[in-house]
Amino acid sequence: MSYNNDKERMNREAEAHQRLVWKVIKVTFMAFAVAAIVIENGNGSLIPLAFDSGGVPTGPITVPFLMALGVSVSQSFGGKDSQANSFGMVALGSIGPILMMLIMLMFADG
Repeated sequence: MSYNNDKERMNREAEAHQRLVWKVIKVTFMAFAVAAIVIENGNGSLIPLAFDSGGVPTGPITVPFLMALGVSVSQSFGGKDSQANSFGMVALGSIGPILMMLIMLMFADG
C-alpha cells in the first residue's frame, strides 16, 4: 500500500499516535490501580516510605535520562504537539519504585 496523498499519510500517523497515547494512558492507570490494590494488602505502617521512593526519578542521575528519553520520544513522533508527546514519563518512571516498595512491604515481617 503506497501513500499517494500526504494528507492520507498524515491522518494515518495521527491515528497511530492517538492509539499509542491511549496505550500509555492505560498502562499508567493500570500501574496506579495495582499500587492501590497493593496498598490495601500491604504493611500499612511503611506506606509513606513506599511513596517517598517515588521521588527517585527526580534524582540527579535519572533526570537527564528521563529528559533524553522524553525528547527522543517527542522527536520520533513529531507533529504539531511534539512537546506534549513525552507527557507522563515521570509518572511512569515514579510508579516503578513505588510498586516495588509496596510489593516488598507485602512480604516484609514486622
